[in-house]
Amino acid sequence: MEYIGNKTKIAVSRAGIDPQTQPLVKSLLDDLKEFEMPFKDVDTDYKFMKYMENTEKFVQPISIPLGIEFVQTTNSVTGEVQQKPINKTFEYIPIGDVLKLVLERPGVLEAIFEHHNAQCRNQLLVDFQDGDYCKSQEFFTKHTIKILLYTDDVEVTNPLGGKAGTHKLGCIYYTVKSLPSKFLSSLKQCFVLALYKVADAKNYGIDAILQRVVQEIKVLEEEGPHVMSSAYTGRLRIAVAQVVGDNLGVNSILGFTESFSANYPCRHCKVSKDVLRNQCVADKALERNLQNYNEDVAQNNLRETGIRKTSILNELQTFHVTWNYAPDIMHDMLEGVCMWELKLVIKHLVTSGTFTLAKLNERITSFDYGFQDASNKPNCINDADIQKPFNAAGQNASQSWCLMRHFCLMMGDLVEVDNEYWEVIVLLLQCMDMIFSPGITREDTYFLKHLIRDHHELYLQVFEEHLRPKHHFMVHYPNAIRFVGPLRQFWTFRFEAKHNFLKQLAHLNCNFKNIAKSLAKRHQFQLCQNMITERQLGSSSLEVGPGSSVLLVSLDNAEVISQALGGYPLYDDLFLAKWIRLFGITYRKGMIVAIGKTDVDLEPLFGKIIQVVILEESRVKLVVQRWENEGFSRHLHAYVVTPGDPTEVIAMGIDDLVDFNPLHATKAYMQDDMWYICPRYKIA
Repeated sequence: MEYIGNKTKIAVSRAGIDPQTQPLVKSLLDDLKEFEMPFKDVDTDYKFMKYMENTEKFVQPISIPLGIEFVQTTNSVTGEVQQKPINKTFEYIPIGDVLKLVLERPGVLEAIFEHHNAQCRNQLLVDFQDGDYCKSQEFFTKHTIKILLYTDDVEVTNPLGGKAGTHKLGCIYYTVKSLPSKFLSSLKQCFVLALYKVADAKNYGIDAILQRVVQEIKVLEEEGPHVMSSAYTGRLRIAVAQVVGDNLGVNSILGFTESFSANYPCRHCKVSKDVLRNQCVADKALERNLQNYNEDVAQNNLRETGIRKTSILNELQTFHVTWNYAPDIMHDMLEGVCMWELKLVIKHLVTSGTFTLAKLNERITSFDYGFQDASNKPNCINDADIQKPFNAAGQNASQSWCLMRHFCLMMGDLVEVDNEYWEVIVLLLQCMDMIFSPGITREDTYFLKHLIRDHHELYLQVFEEHLRPKHHFMVHYPNAIRFVGPLRQFWTFRFEAKHNFLKQLAHLNCNFKNIAKSLAKRHQFQLCQNMITERQLGSSSLEVGPGSSVLLVSLDNAEVISQALGGYPLYDDLFLAKWIRLFGITYRKGMIVAIGKTDVDLEPLFGKIIQVVILEESRVKLVVQRWENEGFSRHLHAYVVTPGDPTEVIAMGIDDLVDFNPLHATKAYMQDDMWYICPRYKIA
């Protein structure tokens, strides 16, 4: 800037202009001088904090005292070892202050009210508000903002290093569950509530941390933040919808046993460990409710009840632990049941000579996963994995899901149709199609109950293994879906992605004196920046990748595409993007999308994206070639499809798709000309 300023002064001087007599020139030179030090107003921590506070978008974390701990220090002068008192604290970020800022953003309350007023689509359960629990509770009204709490621990240092566990943090996050699910996929809508040292939670008890959370929510239940918006002005109440997390974390925060080999390991029912090992259907008589929960708490016997202590969250008006139906399908299924059973099946098929482990790994390595799963390509499976199937999976959750969905298509040509071990995987995939679906009918939940029963019975029949606690949690899924809606909306994928922000920040910070305070403050800086730069909800949801403007007439099937776009002029320019990303979902040329359903059996109709077109006002159109659905292969667990007539082209907006998640069509190892699509879930 100094260089540009000097050149400007020379140019002005040579032009014979006196800056003192020319206000515009003087103003320009003053601006250039000012820009030489753009950060002078925020070059100290004090100035920066003042700047953030003046934006009125910054919510300062509060350090809440837990107790005093004495640590040994060495006197730098005398060398003597001394006991020094240190205040132990955790970081708390007030919910009411954050939600006031969030709810006052343009478009937020409009989206919440519109979502609340929406009726079930074709009797589908698509959201928490469609479930029986939300409908039966009087406090879940239009002017009640529902929040979803999440709890988990995160290791912010090297988990294999010497400091592993020393700086391990406990995290409580939350999202605004009243918002439509498409907005909740963004990590910008996931907020930090509390950060604390795991060691402190063990020393002082988790209730010492939850006490402040409960204290504020009790106030917000009666009198929430006062918001001023174009959609509404007044107070909005806050209510806890559900508490989610991995089983250990949720059991800890809700006061249930933290051992899954205990006599009563389930937080949903009082089934004993011995019965659980062979139970294929949930016993309604054993379900936990307010009455038997209070009786068990009064009994004060962990061994006989599975309840360690009453949860402080029960003090809330809008929440009780027996109303917390949401399971964790990511850890239960993808990091539990799926990989256990897949390794058991592989072990038996390899032992019987159906295929070799080398053949399986060859296909895992060479399989065409498409753009969607390229980053989730599974790791190879070694002999130690299948010899000890209940050990660590060797895959993360995304890899497990990818391997499960494609396994039948990978190896199906080598396995007989009536193989009983193969049938276990087929039944499990049928269960997963409903469990992971973002929309499901009530009728399907009863069908799911029978599928889970059939799967568990076959598992017990073909394997010399008993059912594990994660198998048992599955029997509660159908009832949970009817109560709180699709289980996918409660999985921990996006919350665990939030951990990455804290991990990266900790490595950059390199100061662990009070790491919880450092990370809480940095998180609030980021939230403040998001509030300033993204004024409208979802304003930055559309990302357009690189592309080019071309004449429509220069494209193949130009006339057909012109008609699909509503008579677009052949000699006008079109902008063709390589890809676009909307609400975190990427669409690009070559992907398969669900464009409709058949009239008779309501099977999905597919199309292949041949162009991604950006029209005026950032309107997106997918130019799609119709493909023929030849049916569903149960043995391969895939739709059999063939390319349609190249002239059968339609243009669709993203909102016109039957399902928003694109798929991939691939060739199998079968000796045929068909293409196959492995579904992520049942398309409702």
